[in-house]
Amino acid sequence: TLAFFDQDTNDVKQAFEILNYVLPKYEQCFGQYDWHRIGYVATPMGSMEHTGNIALINRYMASTDEAAQSVIIHELSHSWFGNLITCATSYDMWFNEGGASFCEELGFEAAKGREYSDTYYRDLLSEMLRTLHHTDGDYLPLYGLPSEKTYSTTVYKKGALVFHTLRGYLGEQLFYSSMRRLFESNKFAAMDTYAIRDSLSAYSGTDLTNFFDFHIFGKGFLNYNIDSMHTDGTTATVFVRQRLVGTQTF
Repeated sequence: TLAFFDQDTNDVKQAFEILNYVLPKYEQCFGQYDWHRIGYVATPMGSMEHTGNIALINRYMASTDEAAQSVIIHELSHSWFGNLITCATSYDMWFNEGGASFCEELGFEAAKGREYSDTYYRDLLSEMLRTLHHTDGDYLPLYGLPSEKTYSTTVYKKGALVFHTLRGYLGEQLFYSSMRRLFESNKFAAMDTYAIRDSLSAYSGTDLTNFFDFHIFGKGFLNYNIDSMHTDGTTATVFVRQRLVGTQTF
């Protein structure tokens, strides 16, 4: 159901065609859409994930631009991240908003292919490494932020990067099966970060304590680089170095 002011109906329909690809992907990855309908209503200012009646800023209702499309699919993903399971406290907001921001990448993967979504992710990563500590005033952890940082860029954008990293850490099949089980087993619950960590550890059979300690309770970023290589006949020895930005914790 689409409610809007003065846009051309065909333009609005075209803007929302992306959901024909995105909704099946979200259900495949996170489980059944559990609400009575999908609805969007144009609003003069701001967007928000009201169940069955998503508020969408008016200028995005008939737009196929990437910025508009990302908001359309971001708000739909809150049907899982924030509505089906919500954060127990403001400290846990990374789950709601970081999860939904990660789903922008996932939605573009469904609609436009993996090459497009990988570029979307790399552009986000590049932007965050260059600007996040300026935008939010420092390198910050995802968990335990003061109230004025609840809806910060860190929560949204670093949160998205961490979900992407967790998918790589567990592997896609195990990551999505664990996420489906999380949503199915905790429907309509408010969960804190520790419960999310322990549940995903149990569902995946992987102890995620160290992962959460660095990526969610800690601050900054890491990367693994090939430092050098040494060859001796038919044997090559590859040296890998861990590099840090915004933290001194390996």
